[in-house]
Amino acid sequence: MQSKGAITILAILIGLACVFQLSFTAATAIQENKAAKAAQKAVEEVQQSAQFAEVSELDRAFYLDSVSTAANKLYLDSISNKKVYFNYTYKNVKEKELNLGLDLKGGMNIVLQLDLAELVRSCAREKTTEEFNKAMALASERADQTHEDFITLFAQAWDEVAPGKRLSFDIDLDKLSGDVKNKSKATNDEIISLLKEEAKSAIDNSYQVVERRVNQFGVAQPNIQKVAGTGRILVELPGVKEPERVRKLLQGTASLEFWETYTSQEIEPYLQELNEEIRLQNEALESEAEKTEPAVAEKAADSDNSLESELAAEEQANASQELLMKANPLFSRLQMLGGNSALLGIAHYRDTAQINAWIAANRNLFPGDFVPAWSFKAFESESMPDTYFELIALKSHAGKGPALDGKYISSASVNYNQMTGAPEVSMTMNSKGAIEWENITGENVGRQIAIVMDGQVYSYPNVQNKISGGNSAISGHFTQQDADDLANVLKSGKLSTPARIVQEQVVGPSLGSESIRNGLISFIIAFVLVLIYMIIFYRRAGVAADIALLCNVLFLFGALASFGTVFTLSGIAGLVLTMGMAVDANVIIYERVKEELNAGKALRLAISDGYKNAYSAILDGQITTILTGIILYLFGSGTIRGFAAVLVIGIITSVFTSIFITRLIFEARLKRNKDITFASEWSSKFLKNTHINFLGMRKKTYIISGVVCLICLAFIFTKGFTLGVDFSGGRTYTVRFDQPVTPEQVRAALIDEFQESSEVKQFGGASQMRITTKYMVNDKSSETDRLIEAKLYNALKGFYANDLTLEGFTSTLENPNGIVSSDRVDASIASEVRRDAVIAVILALIVIFGYIAFRFKNWTWGIGGVSSLIHNSIIVIGFYSIFTGVLPFTLDVDQTFIAAVLTIIGYSINDNVVIFDRIREYRTLFPKRPLEQNINEALNATLSRTINTSVSTLLVLIAIAIFGGESIRGFSVSLALGVLVGTYASIFIGTPIMYDLNRRKIAKQEKAA
Repeated sequence: MQSKGAITILAILIGLACVFQLSFTAATAIQENKAAKAAQKAVEEVQQSAQFAEVSELDRAFYLDSVSTAANKLYLDSISNKKVYFNYTYKNVKEKELNLGLDLKGGMNIVLQLDLAELVRSCAREKTTEEFNKAMALASERADQTHEDFITLFAQAWDEVAPGKRLSFDIDLDKLSGDVKNKSKATNDEIISLLKEEAKSAIDNSYQVVERRVNQFGVAQPNIQKVAGTGRILVELPGVKEPERVRKLLQGTASLEFWETYTSQEIEPYLQELNEEIRLQNEALESEAEKTEPAVAEKAADSDNSLESELAAEEQANASQELLMKANPLFSRLQMLGGNSALLGIAHYRDTAQINAWIAANRNLFPGDFVPAWSFKAFESESMPDTYFELIALKSHAGKGPALDGKYISSASVNYNQMTGAPEVSMTMNSKGAIEWENITGENVGRQIAIVMDGQVYSYPNVQNKISGGNSAISGHFTQQDADDLANVLKSGKLSTPARIVQEQVVGPSLGSESIRNGLISFIIAFVLVLIYMIIFYRRAGVAADIALLCNVLFLFGALASFGTVFTLSGIAGLVLTMGMAVDANVIIYERVKEELNAGKALRLAISDGYKNAYSAILDGQITTILTGIILYLFGSGTIRGFAAVLVIGIITSVFTSIFITRLIFEARLKRNKDITFASEWSSKFLKNTHINFLGMRKKTYIISGVVCLICLAFIFTKGFTLGVDFSGGRTYTVRFDQPVTPEQVRAALIDEFQESSEVKQFGGASQMRITTKYMVNDKSSETDRLIEAKLYNALKGFYANDLTLEGFTSTLENPNGIVSSDRVDASIASEVRRDAVIAVILALIVIFGYIAFRFKNWTWGIGGVSSLIHNSIIVIGFYSIFTGVLPFTLDVDQTFIAAVLTIIGYSINDNVVIFDRIREYRTLFPKRPLEQNINEALNATLSRTINTSVSTLLVLIAIAIFGGESIRGFSVSLALGVLVGTYASIFIGTPIMYDLNRRKIAKQEKAA
């Protein structure tokens, strides 16, 4: 083996890097465990307090949960910027941990669609023509039926309803931020181009608004992405506990405002009064507490393990700091900076809520037009971390709020200061805005005007002089990116372009924890089964394969953590499936080594030749599977992309470990003259020296497969499928009850409430149901979700033994009962998913055909391989049609179904490639031998490998089906069926078709000659 030393060093370095990367996950778990213990202590202390006895029985669970959540967050916030692992803070460690998907840890996955129809209306003149209104209505109607963007649809509709007429009569070019040479003669194409630029700008602006709102919401590890070319924004929020609040937060329209300001000197006296007032209130509360709770305080003092004793020790060590906090409760949290600026001071983000509460509770101390607001960007200072925010003193204009809003801005762009070269933002207002702006700036010369977005201060520049003409420049400590972002915000601020949720998934933490538990169980069982199987079948060589498999798991998880790949429940299935397929490379190698040994070669030479002869089959087979995984990643979304990522990365790591790790182990044993066995006594004879005439059976197998495929097609076109919401649109809820119920009972109750049929299936145990409804599926208002949840509650509340409120029923992430997960997909999204699914399957077949035809230099080989795949796909798809509603698990046609079909395609072609590779080898070695003999010999030679790989893969799929949980049971059963059918088809369909096509091709060539 060449470069053995270099490969050994590389493997060690990769292993160490993976261990180090995964150590961040362990470090995070340790800190979060400490936070959980601190939260438990806080709960125990509260339960022992006198106030807790006054809390009603119904409110105690919620009260304790609030205490636990607050204490947990307080602990984690306190260590956010502390070094907890080497030189890494908790914040750094958290960012580097293995990223679990929402289906494993709970949370919300939301797709927001920008309302481009509203954007076009906002750019129209106050009075529009009848043709404009007709074109808008026609474009809106088509938007739900096609995948074109709205502005393109509007342009097409305009050409239909108003051919030859100019859009400039309806679109106000002064409202567009772009420019044309001659506005009076602007062509329709130019106007449509400007509208598309406006839409792009609005999408960028909406993305920034959503990002700010999510960051303000305080979610750990949020994921926010623009979905290219769709006008959509994907938002993933792990662990959020208020879905309704998130919906309102994300669907609100961005609000850009210009405020007058107070100076720090003007407001500081009022803050001094507030500081004194808070101090007096605290003293009164402490005095009252000492009178009413001496026993509790005494008990806390005697308890070494109590939270109070820990705080007392800390207070004693920091006596001076405590005295400062008592004497100046406000100023110990708000560091005043003074001066003639609107900046009052800075505060740590943990203290902002408390400062807001103090000011709100004592509004009578401040001027009526004083409005406090925090900066959107953290305070920048070398001496302070980036967790301090600025408090700005806004002043209500004439007691009515902002002096000006963003609707008057017509354009904004980035320029550079002629003196300093620093970036600044130039903006232009329309005529009405220019007059207002001139008056406001004239009244505030020498003062500051704050630019506020969604209640947060973006900038508060000084006004040097009165600004006339509506043109002005905003300068500050801007980076290039800051200036670009501000210009984008300003020019999009005038647009009231709402964003609505078109797709949503909510998973409760209880369901997430069940998924983790079931996934781990299936993974461990499958892993052990594969390890045992390899040792039983290949003895010492099997041990080497098991070591490679362990390395493979380490490398795979290390790669997932390094790349930040989201690990989902489907990813666990991908991991287990990868393990089953990982042994395939070892099986191919070991079977080739056994053949070399049977040919009489010495062990060292047999191993060397076995590896050498196996490379082409391994690489070709795994590349075809990787290609289908890439297609699945490109056309899938959410958890399916997680499955595809794990599958692709797993195949790459498995090839490395199978080829190099096992070889290093063998070389080490050979160097010490240790024996290596590649079979046990019974397995050495397994399928050895078979002489089956497979091609002779092809007519019978053609008939059998034809009949089965016809039956499947008959069911597909008559019975059809049960479409999941991914494909049909609608809402799906997983509802957990506190006692057993039947689907028939639930369905009847839903019909009474909704006045239409809903699909109800048992999902897991008898106390958990999955409900799918298309009620109001085309209603796009933001209140529809709440309305449907209320109707669902009214229908189902009678099935609970214990009373459950509407809030408890719909609080997806809080209660063990009620809605534990939900999915919602708009009809327009569903049509795109269906289209992408068809494209993905067709593209996979085309890519595989092209690769096989290229690698084997003959189109007949590609046709043979693809025929086998089409055969397998028809049977698996037919299985979904025949047995939906029959088997006791879900067989909905959704994205998971497409993942199953594509995975089967990738797996099945692997079998074909291995067989084709051996046929190609035999044709090279025995060119004069008949093609039929070479093919039969190749099929018999690879039979042991084909069966071994199938059995090892089936073992892990059976483990997933039994132990992996309800969510992926149908998926794993269909994969198991695909493995069986794929194994059969590679021998009896794909290879015989390739043979028949070759015979005909040769016959035509001979006839032509």
